[in-house]
Amino acid sequence: MRNLIIYSLFFLFVTIGFGQQLPFKTFTTQDGLIHSNITALAEDSKGLLWIGTPFGLNWFDGNRFYEPPLKAHTGQLFITKFYKDPNGSMWVLTFYNGIYKFSEGQFLNFLPEPLTLASNSNNVFDMLQYSSQRYVVATDKDLLWFNGTSFSPFIYEGSQIKGPFNFVEKLKDGSMLIGVDQGLCYLKLEKGIFSSQMILGPHIINGIAVESQAIYLATAQGIYTYKTIYDLLQNKPKIFLKDTNVNAVFTFKADLWFISDRVHRLHNNELLHYEPHQGAPQNVSSIFVDSESIVWFATKNGLTRLVNEKYVFYDLNHKVTNAMTICLGLDNEKNIWLGNYEGLAKVDSTKITEYIFFNNEKLGYTTWILRTKNGKMLSGTEAGVMEMGRNGLSKITSLKTTKAFEDIDGTLWIGTSKGIIYTLKDKEIKPMALSDTLSDYIDGIAVDRNHQLWIGYRGYGVRKFRIKKNMAYLIQEYSNATRFKDIRVRSSSIDPQGNILFGTRTNGIYIFDPDTDINWHINTSQGLSANWVKSISFDEKGHIYLATNKGVNWFKTNSYGKPNIQRLSLTHDYGLDDSNDVLSDKDMILIANDAGFIKYQKDTILDKKGSAVLFTQLRINGKIDSSFVPFSQKIPTKKLAHNQNIIEIEFTAINKRSEDISYTYFLEGQDKDWCLPTKRNFISYNLPPNTYTLKIKTVDQDGDMALPPATFGFLISPPFWKTSWFLLIIVGLLSFGLYILYRFRINNLRRTYEIRRRISNDLHDDIGSTLSSINILSEMALQNRELKTSRGMVKEIKDNTAAIMDRMDDIIWSINPKNDQLQGLMIRIKRFAGLVFDAKGIDYSFEIQEETNMANLTMPYRQNVYLIFKESIINIAKHSCCTYVTIKITYSKGFLMAVITDNGIGFDLEGKFLGNGLHSIKDRANAIHATLNVESKMGMGTKITLLSKMK
Repeated sequence: MRNLIIYSLFFLFVTIGFGQQLPFKTFTTQDGLIHSNITALAEDSKGLLWIGTPFGLNWFDGNRFYEPPLKAHTGQLFITKFYKDPNGSMWVLTFYNGIYKFSEGQFLNFLPEPLTLASNSNNVFDMLQYSSQRYVVATDKDLLWFNGTSFSPFIYEGSQIKGPFNFVEKLKDGSMLIGVDQGLCYLKLEKGIFSSQMILGPHIINGIAVESQAIYLATAQGIYTYKTIYDLLQNKPKIFLKDTNVNAVFTFKADLWFISDRVHRLHNNELLHYEPHQGAPQNVSSIFVDSESIVWFATKNGLTRLVNEKYVFYDLNHKVTNAMTICLGLDNEKNIWLGNYEGLAKVDSTKITEYIFFNNEKLGYTTWILRTKNGKMLSGTEAGVMEMGRNGLSKITSLKTTKAFEDIDGTLWIGTSKGIIYTLKDKEIKPMALSDTLSDYIDGIAVDRNHQLWIGYRGYGVRKFRIKKNMAYLIQEYSNATRFKDIRVRSSSIDPQGNILFGTRTNGIYIFDPDTDINWHINTSQGLSANWVKSISFDEKGHIYLATNKGVNWFKTNSYGKPNIQRLSLTHDYGLDDSNDVLSDKDMILIANDAGFIKYQKDTILDKKGSAVLFTQLRINGKIDSSFVPFSQKIPTKKLAHNQNIIEIEFTAINKRSEDISYTYFLEGQDKDWCLPTKRNFISYNLPPNTYTLKIKTVDQDGDMALPPATFGFLISPPFWKTSWFLLIIVGLLSFGLYILYRFRINNLRRTYEIRRRISNDLHDDIGSTLSSINILSEMALQNRELKTSRGMVKEIKDNTAAIMDRMDDIIWSINPKNDQLQGLMIRIKRFAGLVFDAKGIDYSFEIQEETNMANLTMPYRQNVYLIFKESIINIAKHSCCTYVTIKITYSKGFLMAVITDNGIGFDLEGKFLGNGLHSIKDRANAIHATLNVESKMGMGTKITLLSKMK
């Protein structure tokens, strides 16, 4: 019943005798439609409007038109009708492309004749679900059964029905009505068998509607209505719009809609009309009323919307009174008073009365209208302050005023363009002396509960005065001088809590607490439609209404710190956004604008809750996710790679009234709380690896989030080098590396120990034995008194001492790190060779490659190489009987090659009595993993080649 009451109010407005414009709004290709010729309309279970055209499908959420991925098999995708089955599935009926079912985000196509795409059987005009397993499909050629996957002929008895089959309706007993070009056919169901009967012909049936048992037919002769099928069979109609060509008929919520050359509506047995002068569209082909009682008109020129329970616009452009309504008021008898550039106008339930003159004096520009506490209506005009009564006008004073305010005592405070304040009480007007007067236009006045006077100036700012008798003393000012920027006042008021409000020209509103220094500032950065606030009003429920140059905003007065600002939806095609004044009454809001005024039904905005949020697009790293299903409330959880971390999400809420919608969102895994309400419907993130859940809700006018949020869960995996298994591998490798280092250290210690042991053995074996012999020889020399024998012993002592010194020198040289370079090794070998060969009178030559000079050697390697050379040189000197020796050393790619050649007597390599020197040389070569090659023949000299990788 609520909707019917609203409609009654609505059409009560329509019967008023002066210009009204109904809130029609037309959308065309410029708004996003793929084509302006609309052929079909429907609404899905989510609330999306489906719009069919000769060139495809649009979805409309109230803000944007979307084109889903629906492709034609042949020709263009001409949509004839939509069908929503009892399960909520949406079906698209087309020319030449059969039917499409929308399921799980995809369109599934079914062709009655799949082998012949151009067949008339693929032109589908109507369908309905006959039972849980079967549909009836009406095509250009046939009537068919459809089981959800395949088609079969519709078998019936009786006369053959010739197509095209335009309409099909099911009756309560299972029988059906079929509309064809020849008339109306009745398919009667008896004992499971259908029999056909032509019951109305040769009428052209343009449409069929069935409501309960009643049947409505749109024909070229009018609307034929029948209470039951029996009246239809007996052809006893009640005719509406007789002799009128009615193109279509529709039933919605017990209302009947007809289309002829205009649109008609049958409501409570009263026929109502939508006229072009009210803004109604022309060339209407179809009508659809959605779940929110919004009426949609399909036309050849676009899609037209009628939000019929919101407001009525009163167009005053063609009245004598200037159309630009500056201010307005409402008297105790619910008459509306308008102020404009010419004077005043009174609007009652039947007419508008204009007041341009008073006693032959032109009223002129009206700056304010006020209803006092005792019910008097006052206004400020160029002719003076007027009292508006039932019988006309009377003048209180000739004073030209700019603003008026009534305090709690009933005293009227009046401002002027020169900055002077007057008080008016009991028809006595007095000037109020100010301690500091500004010659500036007064556009705001208020007196607070502390009896302090607040004055808002058009150019300067706001000043606060303390009132004492007939004098007001300045106590504080709010202006550029006191860091209140751009506070050029254009309106003022006091809220129910006693706070003082000033609207400005370019900076929103300022709110002051009269008891403290607390103040608030609200402008477009907090959500206002515009910063020019022309008027302020309040209602008994604690809402504030602001008239701006871009519409009327409203929000709760207890939310100045975090206002959830809404905007009254004015969807009229003529542009009504620029509002000059706003006045809230118990059941309506009055809005003055440049073209007239608006009555807005208040209960349509205060009872609304938030809408469900739907995701419309998902992008990952800038690319649209192909698996995403648009208009989903929940996106399946996704697992993303670490470099798929830029997430962009677009969302919407079904908002077919085009009202302001606020959203709030919360990203679990990153955010700590829900964000502040925002109009933005797009979010982007650049996220580190983690598990996230995005939640988005709409916020209603009270800031509540009652509806469940839309959710999207996703996991951004860490890169492999941050995974647990990779860390375990790293720990294992580190452990293995530490073990290798440990083993290397142990081996180094062992090698050091071995070197120390060898040095110790060398010292013990060589030097120890030599020292022992020296000791023995010394004792023998002391005991032997023969000089000759003693001299021999002393000589042997000398030789042994020299040998010890030589061995000690070798040991010290080998362990000294200063000798680690190859250059030092070569110098020592060369020096040793010189000492030995010179002593024996052997000529020799050294060839050393320069690149070897800076190569570094390890101590064991250096010691073994040196001893190999030393042993070889000693053997040559002792046994070769040579006269010339060549030593050649080269270095290439990390390998050292040494070749020692003599021209001595040679020796037999197979001989049994090879000395220990050669075995010692081979042992040392093996110790450094070197290759040692000895070439020698008797009488041919000897060649020793050493090849080793330098270490």
